[in-house]
Amino acid sequence: MAGSPSLSNTKWKAWLSTIATNKTIPDRYAWHQIGDWSREPDATLPDFNTLKAVNKLPDLPIDINEYAYTNEQNPACSVFYIAQLERHNMRGLRANWGSKTALHDSLANLVNQTKDGKGYYANGEWQLYKYYAAMGGERIATTASSDHRFDVYATKSGNVVKIIAGTRSVKAAYDISVSGLSSLGFFGAGSVDVRVYQFDWAGPGGKVGAPVDLGVRASAYKDGKVSRPLCLCGISVMIILTLE
Repeated sequence: MAGSPSLSNTKWKAWLSTIATNKTIPDRYAWHQIGDWSREPDATLPDFNTLKAVNKLPDLPIDINEYAYTNEQNPACSVFYIAQLERHNMRGLRANWGSKTALHDSLANLVNQTKDGKGYYANGEWQLYKYYAAMGGERIATTASSDHRFDVYATKSGNVVKIIAGTRSVKAAYDISVSGLSSLGFFGAGSVDVRVYQFDWAGPGGKVGAPVDLGVRASAYKDGKVSRPLCLCGISVMIILTLE
């Protein structure tokens, strides 16, 4: 069904009980994560695990077969969903809100046709996905903000850490705290260089190029932890931090 699981959802309870009793367990579990009104995977997955345990159902791969409402399809909110999906090892399919021929064109509003109809250009959200696809390295453990509106995805390759950060449908300032810097060779106290990039957003039809390099700033660290805010993030921009 479209709705995500919760302990109070009678339809989820009935379905899980039925497949357990009839032994008609699927190969994968699947649901939608759409809209600011729905809870994020950080909240839905623990509930789902509880419901599975009650019915003695096995752990299976989970497909979020549609994520992000139309107003959530921007660089910042895309990172929020990426972070949540990565954290819980879920596969996610970004929602396609096109209709008729538009359903099969423009990569679901990530690119647009040029005026002469002979080519395509990318928008800001496409640029974000391009960067994410090339991050590589080892995935690092992360946690979302306490209000569940800000999240990050991070990787480590050698002594370089890359972090993409974004908000979910809010314009607000958030801090990023990075610990475990000793694993990168930063011991005791000192400063670490942070290169910051910004993803611009001009709407689904707005042409946006590569992320803007905002330069390098020195951030103080102590006892393996960066001790001051590294970035501010809003709905229309995406901040990348590269620690070296």
